[in-house]
Amino acid sequence: MADEQVDTFPDPLSVPTPEGCEGWREMYPYYVLFSEDRAEYERSKFWFQNRYHLMDPMKPFDMVTPEFCYIAIANRNNRILQLPPATGVDFRVVNGYGYLAGNPVLDGERIAARAVTFGQRAGHYFEHWAEIEKDWQERTNAEIAKLEALQMPDLPELEDMSVVTNHQAHGAGFEMHQFFNRLMEAKHLAWHFHMEMILIGFGAYNTFFEFCQQAFPEIDKQSIANMITGLGGTPFDRADDELKRLARVAVELNLDAMFGGDGSAEEIFGRLADSDAGRQWLVEYDKSKYPWFMVNTGDGMYSHHRAWIDDPRMIVTGLQGYITQLRAGKDLSRPQDQRAEGDRIAQGYRDLLESDDDRTAFDATLGLARLVSVHIEGHKFYIEHWWHGLFYNKVRELSRVFVKYGFWNDSEDIFYLHQAEVLEALIDMLLGWAGDWPARGPKYWPPKIQRRREILERLKDWTPPPALGPVPEVVGDPVLSMLWGIDGNTLREWARPVDADTKQLRGTPASPGVVEGVARVVHGIDQMDTVRHGEILVAPTTNPSWTPVFTRISACVADGGGMMSHAAIVCREHGVPAIVGTGRATRAIKTGQRIRVDGNTGIVTILD
Repeated sequence: MADEQVDTFPDPLSVPTPEGCEGWREMYPYYVLFSEDRAEYERSKFWFQNRYHLMDPMKPFDMVTPEFCYIAIANRNNRILQLPPATGVDFRVVNGYGYLAGNPVLDGERIAARAVTFGQRAGHYFEHWAEIEKDWQERTNAEIAKLEALQMPDLPELEDMSVVTNHQAHGAGFEMHQFFNRLMEAKHLAWHFHMEMILIGFGAYNTFFEFCQQAFPEIDKQSIANMITGLGGTPFDRADDELKRLARVAVELNLDAMFGGDGSAEEIFGRLADSDAGRQWLVEYDKSKYPWFMVNTGDGMYSHHRAWIDDPRMIVTGLQGYITQLRAGKDLSRPQDQRAEGDRIAQGYRDLLESDDDRTAFDATLGLARLVSVHIEGHKFYIEHWWHGLFYNKVRELSRVFVKYGFWNDSEDIFYLHQAEVLEALIDMLLGWAGDWPARGPKYWPPKIQRRREILERLKDWTPPPALGPVPEVVGDPVLSMLWGIDGNTLREWARPVDADTKQLRGTPASPGVVEGVARVVHGIDQMDTVRHGEILVAPTTNPSWTPVFTRISACVADGGGMMSHAAIVCREHGVPAIVGTGRATRAIKTGQRIRVDGNTGIVTILD
């Protein structure tokens, strides 16, 4: 099967519903479901499961992320910049899992016309990158401050007299509605901020990749990527530096045993408050935690990906690793060898060029790719992490009002409603509160939430196909290749069956090096504390927020991601051999198996 040409994956309209999950479609809006009325279009498209971003079945409210994200991508790609080869990505949900399809532009004349527009508009950003990036940062900080300041109103028994004396037409019911609307606007706006510069940045990456592949036909993508990455200086580096600082303080205060002992992260923090040394450390912790520990445990895509501040397990994991290294005499200073290696590789290829024009073009395209790389990594801290962490916690504040009025039992229950349903429930609650009559919600929502919880738990055990529909002849969108690793080789690998005889997997070689070791399959933060020193991490994806675990692992294998995915960049920055885009590593590999990771060739071998 491995060498056969794959023509198609399963029919997108014929994927069966897992037993016990009947009614799953009711959780999601009509426009993200495969349907007979769009069957001709949907069957003509190639759909791939977004294991890089959406690795878990989605709670209904978490749909706000793909909905707003893919609006922003298409708006930026197609209506503002006019990226020549593609207009955006379409999105569907199958049994709770997210699937994407690129929308390539195939007509040559149309591509040429779009290229003129893109050159003018992207060129403006490239020419003024530094000042635009500074302006972007100021605007982003201002919007985060607005979200921080957004206050949820009370629903009083009687409005204050000032409503009368100030001749105010509205009361708390309107303000509650306004609070919800402003929250959703903030979430939507976050994704437009996310896309403003990153898509142009990927254009710069693509230009440099294309130049190198034309000038050096034998060059591998990893060598090109290594010339770009390794620059550092992102907010995630700052978060990591704050962890290292706190580890040094812990060692100075002889708190090693406190962090190395048994107990949850909350229990460890509680014990720290019971001693003078521990309280000294907590003072230092308070200096670091906001905003630098607003890093969340995922990538801002799910409500259950909590910020380190709210779920300090990752903080404790990082501190344990750094304390161990300090006691062993290791210098925790950030290594500079990745940047030096990138410069060495770049100089080697530059010396192969024969003309001054080619060397000038090489310098210009490499310089531009390096210029944008810091933003491409760093912006995620402000958008996916800090901004989104605030957003989800504000939603929890709103949910507690619903709990007070009996609509559901726990503040997390709101995430089992789609955003449109939350608005319906809000109107129901405000009608009942304003008129002092019984709302329907307390009877209507609890059984629905319970059923949805049961369905989503069952869907976690379902194995989604890596792709659906016909294999495309051409992957026109360069972002699909760079970020998701979608190309002909990837698709042939994904189509191979996974069974007991599977001994080898192929993916994108993302970070060089060869390592043999014991695999640790991890699906999320709940399993992160199981990772042991020297193990090979096998996960759906990784992201910059997983930095603490990189103090433990010897290599990394991921289901999702391409050469310039955040998972690949993080691994290169830390010098950890890595293979991404395998599509099925977490299904083929079991914890405890010995495997070999060849980050030079992209081959994972199961040795047991």
